[in-house]
Amino acid sequence: MTSQPFNSEDHTGHGRLTIFNVYNNCNHSNSEKMIRNMIREKTGEIQKEANDHMIWAGDFNRHHPLWDRDEDTHLFTPAATRKADRLINLLAEFDMEMKLPKGTPTLQHMRSKRYS
Repeated sequence: MTSQPFNSEDHTGHGRLTIFNVYNNCNHSNSEKMIRNMIREKTGEIQKEANDHMIWAGDFNRHHPLWDRDEDTHLFTPAATRKADRLINLLAEFDMEMKLPKGTPTLQHMRSKRYS
């Protein structure tokens, strides 16, 4: 996981923007722990002013009915749901909201060419 602050204040008047580029390994949740720790440790830098913002983008490798297509029920295993629930709790902790509409494809599988 990497974090690169970008100061957009001079250009837009909407405060600073911090972007987290996330890759969640399928085998653990270390990236989620790193995000939590970094934001807690650097809150004064990341959200110094009321109009400062954060974006979390990348590959979260988590499946859940809140964002995946309804017909992808094969992805909603108990283990996948537990992992997604931890991510949902993290999102709630920092008052994040999803901007992509539910079911928006973000990946085309190399073999099947299907989108997910």
